[in-house]
Amino acid sequence: MNRSMMLWVIWASFVMSIFLYLFIAYTVKVDYMPVVGAAPKPLMAIFAVESAVMAVISVAMRKYALINLLRKGKLKPGSPEEIKRTMIVFIFAWALSEGIAIFGLVLRFNGYFFKDVVYFAGFALLMLAYHAPRSSIYLGQELE
Repeated sequence: MNRSMMLWVIWASFVMSIFLYLFIAYTVKVDYMPVVGAAPKPLMAIFAVESAVMAVISVAMRKYALINLLRKGKLKPGSPEEIKRTMIVFIFAWALSEGIAIFGLVLRFNGYFFKDVVYFAGFALLMLAYHAPRSSIYLGQELE
């Protein structure tokens, strides 16, 4: 299996896991908060801020740990080090993006509504779409 196919398969597994989280959140029986605010009130805000931080980290990591090194010529496209670094950076960025959806699932298990899960899952899917393994990135062509 070549590198681009492997990256797409791994990326697709991250996307599928988010849909699995949505299915679990939709089908699980959860006791809703009997009184508004019975669940920890700051939990949604904490997870929202943490999701934003994770998104920024994933974007910065891709830019500074991969693309800038390719632009400066410190990584040669197709070299073993570039291949290893590309795999590490992408998988780490995808894991951070998937973690955002997991926050939504945790909210659901704490009595929040399904729509709250959808917000986090939607943001996670947007981040995964942003970090999709486009050939211009992992072939070192996104240098201009």
